[in-house]
Amino acid sequence: MIQKIPQVILLGNGINRAFGGTSWNGFLQAIANEEYKKELDKLHCPMPLKAILVTGDNIKENLNTYIKTNREEVFGKVERKEHVEMLQNILSIGADHILTTNYSYELEIAALGDRESISKYVLKNMISHTKYVEKAEQQYLLSSFNRVTSNGVFNRIWHIHGEARKPDSVILGHYYYGELLYRLKDYIKQKGSRYLWCQRNEKEWHVNSWVDVFLMGDVYFLGSRLDLSEIDLWWLINRKKRESAEHGRLYFYEPQFEPDEEGRLDERLELIKVFADVNDMGVIVPKRNDTNPSVRAERDNAFREFYQRAVKDICQKIMAVNSSFTAHKYCL
Repeated sequence: MIQKIPQVILLGNGINRAFGGTSWNGFLQAIANEEYKKELDKLHCPMPLKAILVTGDNIKENLNTYIKTNREEVFGKVERKEHVEMLQNILSIGADHILTTNYSYELEIAALGDRESISKYVLKNMISHTKYVEKAEQQYLLSSFNRVTSNGVFNRIWHIHGEARKPDSVILGHYYYGELLYRLKDYIKQKGSRYLWCQRNEKEWHVNSWVDVFLMGDVYFLGSRLDLSEIDLWWLINRKKRESAEHGRLYFYEPQFEPDEEGRLDERLELIKVFADVNDMGVIVPKRNDTNPSVRAERDNAFREFYQRAVKDICQKIMAVNSSFTAHKYCL
């Protein structure tokens, strides 16, 4: 049996940032204890450890309080037409799965098309899960996803680091990243060998979790910096390379950045190049200068141009795979 390589978009927070969304540092500032709110930019430890520091190791308590008092902001907003269109373009590409590290629901809001924000009630109607679990999980959402349709195209959206509607599912802090990594390793230990077995025996393997499509699919990273602190994703990337079954490739999209220091090597990007095809789409983002409005405008324009080109490139690649698979099945 010939089984199509799943086409998977892994979406980070970059697109939301390009249209005025909150940064991860901004999110940490919002849940930080008062003594750290003005000191956050001076802290340079990895994000999962920074979350522990600024909350006094009370991440869940601070997060719950913040969500209760700022629900609409935490759930996300899509106020600008260009933002909606960009997200709708992604939803219309025809990817088999969309994974996102975001806790907020900009994709789901864009799919609805006629609103700027979303309610807990509306989200409840989108919840689904695979047959691997009896019901949608409350924590560590390996097998739970949201079903949405945009412009007639069905999408599965997997919030792989949790979602705001379920505060206990949010992966924020070193302990929770470690717990998630443990569950990923345990899942693959139990289920990972079936990919090769199915291929050898001409059987179809089924999607039981987002881990399956990450390991077996073509994965397109967009708007994700893939920070070195994201130990779960880096472990999966290494595990994917070691998969014995035939599997898809990794594609990483990030614009060039004018260097702050001449000759400084970006170890993160160099590591990504070991595992993935990297494409900057020919876009260079100017150095950050918050005191110069024209530079800020240039940066904003560069990011939007980059995302427009990247979405188009991903669309072409996915369409080529889908068309090739359909033609191959027809020929058989």
